[in-house]
Amino acid sequence: ENAEQKARLAIESADLGTYELDLHTDEIITSPRFQKIWGVENSTDRNTYAKAIHPDDLMLREKATKEAFASGNLHYEARLITGTENIKWVRVRGKVLFDHLHRPERLLGVVQDITEQKLFAEELTKQVREQTEEIVQAHKSLLETNDYFQRIINKFVTALASLVPVFDGDRIIDFFFKMTNATYSLYSNLTPEEIQNKRISDVFPEYFKTDVFDRYVAVYESGISQNWQLHY
Repeated sequence: ENAEQKARLAIESADLGTYELDLHTDEIITSPRFQKIWGVENSTDRNTYAKAIHPDDLMLREKATKEAFASGNLHYEARLITGTENIKWVRVRGKVLFDHLHRPERLLGVVQDITEQKLFAEELTKQVREQTEEIVQAHKSLLETNDYFQRIINKFVTALASLVPVFDGDRIIDFFFKMTNATYSLYSNLTPEEIQNKRISDVFPEYFKTDVFDRYVAVYESGISQNWQLHY
């Protein structure tokens, strides 16, 4: 009695409806909560409850039932069409009880209304899809902008490079090329695309022996521009 009381309390707290199905007669006994979720009142006819299931989900129910007769466990999710023609999602779980010859005899189960969960998941999926499309469009626009900018700076006879620092902890140990123009990349016999994202030390290994690296660090850390000459 204590175990039954605790089980009943747990089921009611979880807002679950319960049912017991006689697999020989198809007579079903349901709790008030089950009837409220399913939208069917005071019926012991299994087919009455089956008629509330969305036609597109009947196959899911039949497949789950066949698998339950083999495994002993029932689990499926389906849509219900209520009296107001609203769609309601339910999750059904059950346990098949067998006789001494291992023939299905009874099915004990619970049902849960998961409509809010499904609507939330659908809305989340919709938002993710919309945001993904926006990101793809933004990325495409950025690529087009970068390509346009690259074509412009490639026309400059002055060598141009945009650099990003490489850190080891708080210390700058190198820079890598974010973008260069064709004039600059000619110094390395590479194209702007080939030099992009490479470290300066990978392209010009000797540059640490000059004062270029120290000047780059000073400009980055101070924000003050510098002009200098370098014999190359």
